[in-house]
Amino acid sequence: TILELLAPQMPSRQSASCDVRPWLLPAPPSLPALPDFFMQHTGQVVMYAAAVLAASASPVIDVHTTRDRKGWSIVAKLRPEDLVHTEQVVSWAKQAILQAAEQSNCVYVMGHRRSPFRHRPHGFGAILGLMQDEQTACWDVYNTGSCRREHSCHWAHPASVKRLYFVVRPVVPEGVDPWSAFQEMELKATKSKDAKGGEEDAND
Repeated sequence: TILELLAPQMPSRQSASCDVRPWLLPAPPSLPALPDFFMQHTGQVVMYAAAVLAASASPVIDVHTTRDRKGWSIVAKLRPEDLVHTEQVVSWAKQAILQAAEQSNCVYVMGHRRSPFRHRPHGFGAILGLMQDEQTACWDVYNTGSCRREHSCHWAHPASVKRLYFVVRPVVPEGVDPWSAFQEMELKATKSKDAKGGEEDAND
């Protein structure tokens, strides 16, 4: 796929524990530093996914990331005339994030084998979870996003989680009201869905 061709090479998951590879920051010496350690690792995943998306042969003309205490956001910008491709860009972003997390020994997209993404207007949300040891991890919660044993589970659940948001936004030319640009984006998205629905009805 185009993501495989453009993605920078990253080491794959090989060990059973959360080891640290040369390209990552060293692990903290004590548990209190764990949130910072996890934020660094999630940052690697987010930056990798953003770089893949920015390098793809797509209508995306700019990608930037932001972070806060709860997690990360990836914003992809498209020209107004390219907003009809929003769904395709969202699909590429999901592939890039799953691919990036697959290369990490510590960061997992929660529910990655069932339904890892939650729909949001012009994008999606996901939860990134920290796994410290594959041998003691509760694979139910990592793979499906839930554990039927809940508080009685003897396996390790994520020591820390961070949210990740992805959103497509239009590039707003100088002098153009941002709200008007978003309204135009909504209108084009609606027309695109209506057109697809009409084609499906015609084929039935």
